[in-house]
Amino acid sequence: MFYVLDGYRTHRFDLLDDRVEPDERRTVGTKLQYHLLDNLGLEKMRQPDTVIAGVPVDVKGSATTDGSQSWMIPREAQCGLCLLVHIDLVRYRHRTWLMRTHRVMLHGGDGNGDRKRGISVPAFDTYSVALYDWTSLRPNPLKHLTAEDRELVFGRAGQETRIKALFRAAPQTVIPRGVILTVCANRADPMRRVRATRVDMAREGVALLCGTWTSHRQLADTLGFDLTGEAWIAVPMSAVLGHGELTDRVLDQMRDGVKEPDLGLFEP
Repeated sequence: MFYVLDGYRTHRFDLLDDRVEPDERRTVGTKLQYHLLDNLGLEKMRQPDTVIAGVPVDVKGSATTDGSQSWMIPREAQCGLCLLVHIDLVRYRHRTWLMRTHRVMLHGGDGNGDRKRGISVPAFDTYSVALYDWTSLRPNPLKHLTAEDRELVFGRAGQETRIKALFRAAPQTVIPRGVILTVCANRADPMRRVRATRVDMAREGVALLCGTWTSHRQLADTLGFDLTGEAWIAVPMSAVLGHGELTDRVLDQMRDGVKEPDLGLFEP
C-alpha cells in the first residue's frame, strides 16, 4: 500500500484519503499478487500467476471500502483454480478463499474486450473454500495519531524532531520503513536521520530497535514484535536488559556510530 500511495513523495498514508484516486485503490489488488507470492515462497509466472503442488493457480485481489467483494476473472483463468483475496480498506483486514471458477459460475463479459467475467454470488457461496477468516493487516501507526501528534509529525521542523515525535506518539508500536519515508517525504537520507535520534531517545529511557540488524530482530521477536522489512520500534530501555548475550549484542550495535559521548546510555 505504501507503493500505491507513493507516500515518499506525497505524505499520503491512507487509501481512503480524498487525494487517492479510485484507479490507485484498484491497483492494490495487482500489487497484492506479488507480495502474496513472495511471502509464500511461490514463483511468479506469466500465466497462470503461480503453481502450487504442481497445480496452476491464479491470484485475484479485491480491495473495497463497503465490505463487498468482487473479482473479475480473465478468460485464461476461467475454469481454473483461483486464490480470491479480499481487502477491507475501512477495517484494514483481509481474508482469502480458494475456488475453481468454472465458466457456468461466471456472469458478464459481453462487450468486455478482455473477456473478464465476475463470479456469481450463489456459486461463490456454494463452491468457494475459505482458507482463513478476517486477519488484520499490519496497522499503519500514522492512521492512529491524534490531531496534535499529526501536526508535530508532519510539521515544518527538521526530520529528527519529527521522527522523535513519531516514536513518542507511538511507543511499543512497529513502525514500518515506509512510514518513516512517508514522514520524511522529499527529504535527504531519512534512514540516517532516524538512526541519529537514538542518543536523544536513549536519554528519555527509550531504545530504538531496527529490523535491519539481526540482534534487534531477535530481541524484538522475544518481546513479541515483528520487525521484518526493516521496521523500527521504540521500547523502554529496561526491556532491552536481562537477555544475556542478546542484550550485549543489541547494546554494542546501539553504541556503534555514536560520535558523542553516550554518557553510559547504552550500558547494561
